[in-house]
Amino acid sequence: KVKISVNNVGGIVQKLIDELSRLTDAAKAGRLYERGRPEQFQGAFSQLVSGVNEMQDAIVTPMVDASKVLTQIAAGQTGQQISASYQGDHERMKLAVNGVGASVQSLRGELQGLATACNNSELEARGDASGFKGDYAELIIGVNQMMDALYAPVRAVCEGLVRVADGDLTAYVPRP
Repeated sequence: KVKISVNNVGGIVQKLIDELSRLTDAAKAGRLYERGRPEQFQGAFSQLVSGVNEMQDAIVTPMVDASKVLTQIAAGQTGQQISASYQGDHERMKLAVNGVGASVQSLRGELQGLATACNNSELEARGDASGFKGDYAELIIGVNQMMDALYAPVRAVCEGLVRVADGDLTAYVPRP
């Protein structure tokens, strides 16, 4: 009877090892929704497989939320955020993803402000790069430089026309 019991436990443990190996292979292959089958086991072994499933859900769910939001941001829907509450590393990931969205939204707002200023003939308006970091600040600086380059000849023509209007017929617009 002892021999049979030991062999049965050995069989169950081997079946458990096979199930966990299957889940490990699925995870390595990127199939993160693959779950263990606790119904194949009884008692504590079934609870163990269920616990592994719960652990996978706890890891995968925040990753899926982050992926959805990043996909939406990449598609131009910058107002999307992760609203769920997490703990530890998952909360830090959520804050980072939401920070990306907020940075892109701020950048969008700054550029929209510049476009509105241009539409209102406020050609000397420039973006404020101080509210941005890294490449985002560089983008605002680049837009400002582009606006300077576009506005300089317009300003020169306007100054020349004002001089002509004031009677100075020797006025000319230098080439850029």
